[in-house]
Amino acid sequence: MEPRMDRRNLQLSLIQSLLAAPGSTEGWECFLAQLCDALHGSAARFIAHSLESEAALAANVSVAVHTDLVAIAEYQQHWGRYDPWRHAMSPDVRAGTVLVGDDLIARDRISRTAFYNEFGRKYETTQCLAGILEMSPGRISNISINRSDSGRRFSRRDADLLRQLMPHLRRAIDLHRRLSGVELLTA
Repeated sequence: MEPRMDRRNLQLSLIQSLLAAPGSTEGWECFLAQLCDALHGSAARFIAHSLESEAALAANVSVAVHTDLVAIAEYQQHWGRYDPWRHAMSPDVRAGTVLVGDDLIARDRISRTAFYNEFGRKYETTQCLAGILEMSPGRISNISINRSDSGRRFSRRDADLLRQLMPHLRRAIDLHRRLSGVELLTA
């Protein structure tokens, strides 16, 4: 019973941190760092983008923790188009889905890719756990946690923790957008 209580306390602590996130980049970074550490990640990224209006653009969030800025630039400029997890994801993936990289593409298959060998190993991001929060023509929001090969494989338990946070993440994104809208109106 003790490990279950620890897991519940961890979940509550993460929700508390998440509730403090809307409205500031620092809040999102704090939550993301706590989640990354809780999942023994080597890096994490959270993106919430809306293309629907000028106010929505102002409310976009893009934060990364434990991530080399050069890695982000390299991914955006080059490696993103070769991301095997992204290519293996079904085009009809639904919001609320949590994906474990090993379920999308077998480890022995991904380890033969240039993405894995030239990017993932270099930046210790050879494993992936991702949550799809929004996926539509006007909005995309997702969260991902990475591990290196030296870390244990992401498990169902890891995926379950992220899955339990998904509704709270969705509400936090909505709250963030509302707060940003109010700030624009008052300005």
